[in-house]
Amino acid sequence: MHLADGVAFLAEQLEKKVSKQTVNTTLRNLGFSYRKCKTNNGGYRLSKKQQQFLIIDWLNKRTDDGFFNTRRNMVGSMDFTFTSHKTHSRHSFAKAGG
Repeated sequence: MHLADGVAFLAEQLEKKVSKQTVNTTLRNLGFSYRKCKTNNGGYRLSKKQQQFLIIDWLNKRTDDGFFNTRRNMVGSMDFTFTSHKTHSRHSFAKAGG
């Protein structure tokens, strides 16, 4: 849980306005600690050959089902890569010692 979520919950559900510091102190008093969340370190690993097969297979299937039979002004492109790159670390509260 994040402090902002705790503040929002108390405001919405219990109609109580409290500061982030109050939520922080209360969670610590209840035995919770602020920790860095674990992340998935493994990710997916594909060889170049496997990646080539996937894209060629995808292109062939899209060609067969008529996906590319459209006007050129209706075609767009999106480029994305899953590199497991993390730009920030997630932190949250968890039961201390657990």
